[in-house]
Amino acid sequence: MKPEGLFLDLLVLSVDDVDDPVIKEMLRGCRLLYDGLGMGSSLGCEQ
Repeated sequence: MKPEGLFLDLLVLSVDDVDDPVIKEMLRGCRLLYDGLGMGSSLGCEQ
């Protein structure tokens, strides 16, 4: 039986990955739980 809870896709990216158009498209409409590099605004993610 699968537990109820938070469904999460965890991605760990480097700063260089953010310039990749494929990565930007994957992250469209994303939500950040932690933005240690302060890059959320450049990705267009909600916090």
